[in-house]
Amino acid sequence: MSLTTAPFDTPTSHDDGPPLWPISVALFTDMIYAGLIPEKERVYLWKGRLAPSMTINRPHAAATTNTYNALYELRLAGVFVESEKPMALRFEPSVPQPDVKLVRGRNQDYPRDFPTTADVPLVVEVSDSSLAYDRKLAFTYAAEGIPVYWIVNIPGRRVEVFTEPAEGAYTRTRPYGPGDEVPVILDGREVGRIPVADLLP
Repeated sequence: MSLTTAPFDTPTSHDDGPPLWPISVALFTDMIYAGLIPEKERVYLWKGRLAPSMTINRPHAAATTNTYNALYELRLAGVFVESEKPMALRFEPSVPQPDVKLVRGRNQDYPRDFPTTADVPLVVEVSDSSLAYDRKLAFTYAAEGIPVYWIVNIPGRRVEVFTEPAEGAYTRTRPYGPGDEVPVILDGREVGRIPVADLLP
């Protein structure tokens, strides 16, 4: 049976049975290298369990590509751009695959292990039908200490920027509309600007 057809809504524990042992990030990585999770399976690790990746529609795909290209074209020093690639959380057993992110260093610096949230100064999620879920992710990313989180809000035709994480939440949120430019902030310093219109599909 394919992993993507597994009953992911099955409870992780039962009142009349032992608690189940969650999958750690290290075990998840070893399972991939051992071939227990085939590379083409659309699954990721979330809170110690395997979860199916979301289906991507055309507007979502277009906005993801636009965002990747816009950040790549800035040619920022000391970071590189990744799209839909895993990153390991530090404070819970999860390996999400954000739509776009900036990673410190070079791709060659991560030959085997996933970048962690300590290596990621900016995460971008593209939202079409997943806006409520992506807004909840702000609490996860803030708790991980990611300095800047963007939501490319397709229905709202704007980019929502979350900054200044503290005590598990972002303390500042600002929307940027189609006529605005979003500042790209690294280590508290503006290193570029991107027109919102260039990100939207």
